[in-house]
Amino acid sequence: ALFQQGSQLLRDRVQRVEIPYEGRHLSALYLPAEGLRPGERAPVLVQLNGLDSTKEMKYLVGLPAWLAKRGVSSLVVDQPGTGEALRLQGLTARFDTEHWASRVVDYLETRDDVDPRRIGCEGVSLGGYYCPRSVAMEPRFACGVVWGANHDWRDVQKRRLEKEGDFPVPHYWAHVCWVWGAKDIDDFMRIAENVHLDGVVEKIRVPFLVTHGEKDSQIPLKWAHRTYEQLIHSPKRELKVFTDREGGVQHASFDNSINAGQYIADWVAETLGAPVLGQNRRHVGARRREQARPEDAVHDDERDHYVVIRREGVEEREHRDDRADDDEDATLAETVDERTRERRRQGRGIGQPAQKETGGGRRPADRQDPVGRRRQQLEEREEHRERECEQREEARG
Repeated sequence: ALFQQGSQLLRDRVQRVEIPYEGRHLSALYLPAEGLRPGERAPVLVQLNGLDSTKEMKYLVGLPAWLAKRGVSSLVVDQPGTGEALRLQGLTARFDTEHWASRVVDYLETRDDVDPRRIGCEGVSLGGYYCPRSVAMEPRFACGVVWGANHDWRDVQKRRLEKEGDFPVPHYWAHVCWVWGAKDIDDFMRIAENVHLDGVVEKIRVPFLVTHGEKDSQIPLKWAHRTYEQLIHSPKRELKVFTDREGGVQHASFDNSINAGQYIADWVAETLGAPVLGQNRRHVGARRREQARPEDAVHDDERDHYVVIRREGVEEREHRDDRADDDEDATLAETVDERTRERRRQGRGIGQPAQKETGGGRRPADRQDPVGRRRQQLEEREEHRERECEQREEARG
């Protein structure tokens, strides 16, 4: 109630909805895409909680708002084991997530503002298990995204029990027993044996994005690679690992949700074919390409076992391109240095405009020519440094 009151005061368009389930209901928050006209249908992304989050927490992270600006609606659900479903409805978590995920899709198909052919699913943290399982078993989902892979939660629990015993994060074992409806730790470990994606992910036949933080201390990075590698039947699979350079390296990118969330929003909008609205047109795709292939990235041979971004048929080329980029940068830097020395021989002041060359001066680098674009960037960078040096010299004089 307080969340809804706050949303109304902020003039947020989010709506609370209830989805019939097992004689009770699943509560959810629905945010329609921006710019929808009466009778128009938009794609929608179902968003799932992790172990101990709620729909309100997940909504306020920002993904629904970022999606709305890209023409995608959102349905953030308190699925069994989370939020209202657990606390008010007594619905505990279950490993066969398709049982309730199918009811969510049933509900969305009744809405006249949702395109039933473009319903995607996303999950954060433990949702990194719930989501792939749902997409694999519910064929009406058109794509899937995990914000923090969780391929084998049973293994994570075994390692945790071995390492921490009865002294983990305060009340951890009591909490997971409550979430999963277990009588005790032994009963919980028996239930957890089913919470893995081996033999499940292979059934996914729609586009799927796996994201993970490079320094995730809760779920090892190897599980993100496992999920990606088992997506053998996905027509469009991608693994994005967030690094220190861009932020989002911790569990579910909680250290920089904006960066990871915008990346996910771009991918979803592209994959579900959302209409691009006004000023947001330039955002879709551009940010993902920039994050995926930073132009001044430096290849590190010691990290060959690990690829920052992997796509079907692309990951091997990523390594070769990095090495080529290093050689190319060195060659272009030498070219820039030679041109700088030539300007100095001509006696042209560093801060003065360049002399016009025959043919109308320096031709802008073709947008389709990465070498030309890189050359222009290096030249501009060098000219900027020289102007700064000249200004400092004049200030001293």
